[in-house]
Amino acid sequence: MKKIHLCGSLLLLSVSAVPAYAADDCKPVSAQTQLNHYRLMGIPYLRGPVKSVSMTTERNPQSDIRLSSFNRIHLSPCGDIISYDFMRKSQEYGMLTTTTVTAAEDDAAINLEYTYSTGYITQKKPRPMVSRITLTKDAQKIITGYRTENFIKGNSTILSETGELNYRSGDIDNIVINSQLFAQTYSMKYNYNDNGDISRIYTDTSPMLEYTFTYNDKGGLVTGSDKTDIAGITVTNHVECTQWDAWQNCTSGIWTKTNSNNQPGMTDVQGQTVFHTVYDYYGDK
Repeated sequence: MKKIHLCGSLLLLSVSAVPAYAADDCKPVSAQTQLNHYRLMGIPYLRGPVKSVSMTTERNPQSDIRLSSFNRIHLSPCGDIISYDFMRKSQEYGMLTTTTVTAAEDDAAINLEYTYSTGYITQKKPRPMVSRITLTKDAQKIITGYRTENFIKGNSTILSETGELNYRSGDIDNIVINSQLFAQTYSMKYNYNDNGDISRIYTDTSPMLEYTFTYNDKGGLVTGSDKTDIAGITVTNHVECTQWDAWQNCTSGIWTKTNSNNQPGMTDVQGQTVFHTVYDYYGDK
């Protein structure tokens, strides 16, 4: 089973910023704690009093890999995640790969569900692989625990993972994950730049994962990449922002997916499309 990792699908765009919310009835959660929630959800790029986010992609029928994606996020005035919906599709050589993510937050946890499916378009639609993740909060609303159930839809076999989050100076330092799926314990590590923005998230053992980010001098995202090794093929999703709004939220850019089989003389397969994102803010008229 291919594990759909926490952060993987959600970190298509990722920047570190503290959102500014103001509501008299908001429960006391520190800005640092909420920022860490967004980091774990892959949405710390949100800046300012965001109410909702809507991202879509353009069609590019000339691309070797045909790409499409959408993302919908709704936040409360306090910055809690009311709903999160994400879909990403890629089509190449008659095969369609689909990833979806849904999530919501309550006082006790952030709950996510990933689905992943891949198969030939002309054949029966395959049963998706599912990962249900719970990020548990302590009494101060700090996320301290990670728990996931991994299974193929319709199959009773469940492979679980449990994890512990470790912090340093208030920031996420690493997540230690005990995995039945990979029959080992491994760590996902977080690095930050001098401004406190996430610069890299990675594992240094199998499963090999790496996410890297760069920013402009105003703190807005410039590039974001996620790289995974799957059966000897390196799959890279790279985002480059080309336009930003007044809050430095990315409003337009280019998404490129590259499949590299790492063999001499073999050509990389690449797909590219343009994305657009619309933001609504609390206080907008």
